[in-house]
Amino acid sequence: MQVNTTSAEVGSLVTSTEATNLMLNGRNYIQLIALSPGVSQTVASGFALFGTYGVSSNAQSVNGGRTDTANYFIDGVDNKDNGGGGNNFVNISPDALDQFRTASSAYDASYGGSSGATISVAIKNGTQQFHGIAYEYLRNDAIQAYAFQPLGTVTPVKPPLRYNNFGWFVGGPIYIPGHFNTNKDKLFFFVGQDFKRQRTSTVATLAVPTAAQRTSLPPCSSSVTTGCSTATGRALVNLFPASNTSDGKSFNYLSLNPLNTQEYLFKIDYNVNSKNQISGHYVHDLYTGLGAPTGLITFQRHIPGLTSSVQWTRTINAKTLNTLTVSFSGNLITESQGIAPNGQLGITSILRSAYNLNYPTLFNFSPDIPSVTTTGFSTLTATAINFDNCQRIYAAKDDFSRIIGNHSLKAGVYVWRGRKNQTSIPAINGNFGFTSIQNELMGNFSTYQEGSSIQQVQARFSQVETYVQDDWTVNHRLTINMGLRWQYMQPIFSALNNASAFDPNYYDPTHAATVNAAGIITSNPYPYNGLVLPGAGFPAQAQGRVSVVNNPQVLALFHNLPLGLVNTYWNTEAPRIGFAYDTNGKQTTVIHGGFGISYERLEGNYYYNSVAQLPFTTVANISNGNADTLTSASSAAANPSTITNSYDRNLQPPRVMNWSVGVQQKLANDTIAEINYVGSSSGNLTYYKNINQLPGGTLQQHPGISPQALRPYLGYQDIFQSTNGAISNYNSLQAHLQKRINNGGTVNVSYTWSKSLTDAQDYNYNPQDSFNLRADYGPQRYNQPQILVISYVYPLPFWQEGGEWYKKALGKWQISGITRISSGLPINVTLPTNSANSGDGVTSVALRPNLVGDPRAGVSGKQFLNSAAFATPTPGTFGNFQAYGVKGPTYDNWDVSLQKTFPIFEQLGVDFRAEMFNAPNHLSYFTIAAPAVLGTSNFGQVTVATDPRTMEFALRIHF
Repeated sequence: MQVNTTSAEVGSLVTSTEATNLMLNGRNYIQLIALSPGVSQTVASGFALFGTYGVSSNAQSVNGGRTDTANYFIDGVDNKDNGGGGNNFVNISPDALDQFRTASSAYDASYGGSSGATISVAIKNGTQQFHGIAYEYLRNDAIQAYAFQPLGTVTPVKPPLRYNNFGWFVGGPIYIPGHFNTNKDKLFFFVGQDFKRQRTSTVATLAVPTAAQRTSLPPCSSSVTTGCSTATGRALVNLFPASNTSDGKSFNYLSLNPLNTQEYLFKIDYNVNSKNQISGHYVHDLYTGLGAPTGLITFQRHIPGLTSSVQWTRTINAKTLNTLTVSFSGNLITESQGIAPNGQLGITSILRSAYNLNYPTLFNFSPDIPSVTTTGFSTLTATAINFDNCQRIYAAKDDFSRIIGNHSLKAGVYVWRGRKNQTSIPAINGNFGFTSIQNELMGNFSTYQEGSSIQQVQARFSQVETYVQDDWTVNHRLTINMGLRWQYMQPIFSALNNASAFDPNYYDPTHAATVNAAGIITSNPYPYNGLVLPGAGFPAQAQGRVSVVNNPQVLALFHNLPLGLVNTYWNTEAPRIGFAYDTNGKQTTVIHGGFGISYERLEGNYYYNSVAQLPFTTVANISNGNADTLTSASSAAANPSTITNSYDRNLQPPRVMNWSVGVQQKLANDTIAEINYVGSSSGNLTYYKNINQLPGGTLQQHPGISPQALRPYLGYQDIFQSTNGAISNYNSLQAHLQKRINNGGTVNVSYTWSKSLTDAQDYNYNPQDSFNLRADYGPQRYNQPQILVISYVYPLPFWQEGGEWYKKALGKWQISGITRISSGLPINVTLPTNSANSGDGVTSVALRPNLVGDPRAGVSGKQFLNSAAFATPTPGTFGNFQAYGVKGPTYDNWDVSLQKTFPIFEQLGVDFRAEMFNAPNHLSYFTIAAPAVLGTSNFGQVTVATDPRTMEFALRIHF
């Protein structure tokens, strides 16, 4: 093992052997990231890293970075949905990996794309000898322990489990004896398939009304007309399943998670001659699964994804090399098929009429049951139709390197074009908000939202990145790394120009809507006051696709503004500098340090829904009405709309600075220890600012007046604007020990002691008070102050070699495992979202309570938080409790595997593995009634723990 004497980079490398010998829960390759220092996780196990839309790269944070900012590459090809939430296009099998590299800090200027860590995967190559593997991994609930049981469980449940992961990979030369590639050194292949068949479920909990609460009001009749339950109100309440727990307040059920995946992989390498090599790869995944398993309405999700490339490496001379890569990657997401009621929640139909919900809707676009949010209970989510999309990334990259004296120079350019067509669907089936179960029984809602139609965004963007890098070997002990990267980051835009934003510069107060004290628009001759559209008009292809393409009031919204309604930010210079100093010239002790700036590519979700708002779609919001009289009080147009997606004209790509300094020490020929101080910060992260929020206390100062009549921009409700100004800070001490053991064994120990703070958790974070963002400053939602990870592969020290029968039969055993112990994730305690307590007119953003006691006082076991420690603030004020201000329970998980190799004949062998995930069956508490809403019946209770002990058996045949 060698220390790094030439670079300041902080990162890690996992070899092919390590990737396959380590037991990865679910065999999700990105779990390898978590073996490095500085990595926090928001999932309870590696198995959960395969998320809703594929392998979930937004479930891990590296060095305090937002979870959607990491870069993922496979053989130099982008493997990240940059237009969405950052999921990977493909989940490459660990058996196809040649190496897995993470560059987390002080990396050189050749790294770019976005502002976070860069994870690079190299696919295996074929060799002169044929080699291959076939395998199957299986799990079954018959050999699984009982899962976590929430409070009040009457009968313990063991969730059904069927899991099979099987596949094969083969590599070698392509040749024709006596005619082509007879020396087997020109053309090689590597090909394989991987399949997963998963039938799993988890125990989930809903806070539901008790039987007494459901009948707490008498039915309305001719003699009882006030304070009574209506047929509509009772039907809405009855969408909650009846309690099945001993306290009568909760409903425990199995949230189903059926999933099928399949992967096809092919790679070819061709040595044209000594100066030219060409390689190419194609990886195609297909995921099919159940969507919204915790909602009232489920659907089938179908996602094919791929990455592909052709690469030409040209050795110009002994000191000059050029590599050109062209690639194509992307995915399709189909979610509008297989729509069905969720039988796990007792739902038998998705239609309102099946439940006698005969109230009139505003637009009559969907006949489906609505979503319902009731203070004190779990939210019932019903999405009538989910989005479909098509994402494509076309890219070309050229890297040139040359050695001149003691300078290793590199320069390159990376050009990519992103295209994403996605439907955008508002709440076409309606969304009710009730402040109490009694109000729900009466049908008296505090908020109601409904959308009028479905739109499609045809999102596009281009990005060009260039860099130069000089690694200067000053002498045999000191190397200085200097580089500069620059990125043209075009703001995302819609090819149909059908994306709107609210621009205060175009709002004319003299043309403002007239809104009465009840919040109803009585006059609005300029219904799109303040809205703007990009460019000078609709393109020809918008005809027949955009319904308002010929509307004069809409055409007046074009003002020759930028295509994405955001000015391009050009000052994206990103310098990188570092050093590595060999203290004694013996390559045993190296001091290294570095500093760099990176820029974040904003994920497109801040933009997509701007096609599903005025003037293309009406999203009506009604406050304080009755479900049976939705349409009788006023027309849909008389209810001010919410602008969910707007953006500051000068919105910038966030700039992130990272730095590190540390020491790497070679303790022995097979052991290296490293300790680093690693930090990062940003002062211009994005968040959603509500520019139409009222100052706290406004409603208390104007009793009886609707907030819609007091808004700064009359005619609208909330206006959420994506803007810069949020901050983050991360500081850490990171230690790493690596040891190699005879016969392929390894030990890796990573320890992190850190603190990560921010005032905006994600790109779309809504502060409780948009006038005071800093009041939300606190721990990041993925902040885990201490993290210890130990991974190991240990061949048992007897009979690893030898041809005697007893050595073959009883030898070649090894144990491996991954242990992770960490501080708990922080908990964000909030008031119900329907609360108007602050008097700011906003009910869609959760407020925080006051802290009046010790959150952990007098509680134990599955009751983790003390509700008496929190109180509703004085009306007209905001709570003083810190955002994410309670540390969650400690995480403790031990995975252990026992493996044996049976040699069969020469290079042919069989591996048997018995793997135990959470071997001690210690159910670490993980989720505390998320979201932790004060006043719910299960507030502060543990609702999710780590998986129970799960056995997995594997058989692997290799040659």
